[in-house]
Amino acid sequence: MLFKSLQHLIIRVFTGFLFLFFVLHSYCQNGVAINTTGATANASAMLDVSSTSGGVLIPRMSSAQRSSITSPATGLLVYQTDGITGFYYYNGSAWTLIAAASNINNITFGQNATTVYGSNSLSVTSSTT
Repeated sequence: MLFKSLQHLIIRVFTGFLFLFFVLHSYCQNGVAINTTGATANASAMLDVSSTSGGVLIPRMSSAQRSSITSPATGLLVYQTDGITGFYYYNGSAWTLIAAASNINNITFGQNATTVYGSNSLSVTSSTT
């Protein structure tokens, strides 16, 4: 009798763990959605942020703070607040300026800018720091 009840307990615990595994596994397959509508994340996104009244604020730091990041991940994005201000990403070996704008009439694009539409002046640089 004791053996039979122990056997039932083991089966129940195993079934519970199996159920929990499948629930967590299916839940973890979805990305994270941040919004006020309750919409689920787009299937192709790990993070899906939507808003009609605000944006995403990327970490802001000085050039020295950016340079002191140890082992930055390829694709890491920051906004530099001093020197040549703008968005920088880590390309796997160096920090690269994506775009810096001193004003609306003089926009400087990072490396590999080939086609730009508009009537304002354009300065193409290859700025890797």
